[in-house]
Amino acid sequence: MARYCDARRVTAVIATVGRNAARIANLRTLVLALNASSVVSDVLVLWNAADAPPRNLTSYLTDARPGRKVGLETVRTSSLNHRYAIPLRRSNACSFFVFDDDHVVQKDGALGKMMSVWQTSRPSPSLLGFKVRGNVNNSYRTDKGMNYVLPPFLVSRRLCDVYSSRHFAELRRYVDEQEAHCDDLLLNLVASQEKLVVQRVLLTGIAGVRLGDGISDQSNRTVLRTECMRHLEAKVAALGGGVFPPYVVDGEWKAPMGP
Repeated sequence: MARYCDARRVTAVIATVGRNAARIANLRTLVLALNASSVVSDVLVLWNAADAPPRNLTSYLTDARPGRKVGLETVRTSSLNHRYAIPLRRSNACSFFVFDDDHVVQKDGALGKMMSVWQTSRPSPSLLGFKVRGNVNNSYRTDKGMNYVLPPFLVSRRLCDVYSSRHFAELRRYVDEQEAHCDDLLLNLVASQEKLVVQRVLLTGIAGVRLGDGISDQSNRTVLRTECMRHLEAKVAALGGGVFPPYVVDGEWKAPMGP
């Protein structure tokens, strides 16, 4: 693991479980879009499934623009927690764009706008995204509140490091076992506990598009997310420090920095 980080470098991390051909095809499209962005230095794909990746996956991901790098890490134990820990040893970047394999990046400068907010905000955020969710009367809400920012998001190296520490090992095991896969909620709570800033970017440039087979289609997803949120908030609050429920502040968009 690097003892220093390069503030000029941003690694994009995509966690995939390769459930079907549509997701694999979208993964290739996502890699190409990220490689077309001037703010992304390299792309790391995490094959996050017990089954071995397709034999042609490596070549499938190499249609990148010349001079860019696409790395593939195979992790046979499926855990979304890997997307915060593995980049720490694979990249010396100070920040990471974190995506799911069913996200779509539209070519309208959104990544540059996010980086502009990231670089110019004071105090500097440790977690920044555009999609927020709320804790309203102790229930998880998709239409109200600004307590949690969801992927795709920018994450600081420091936050990834703290999240991946032994201090939160028990809670990482919980989110692996909980059906709503709420690692994103825990990441927000770790930021709050560490008194790190979580921000929202007011723009509509990155569309999180589900392909129809993901956990987001669970009929009881709100119930599961509420259960996870309540459990995590109580556990992290018991550690002391921070504000619970956490909160997200609005970031100001300044000059865009490339596509």
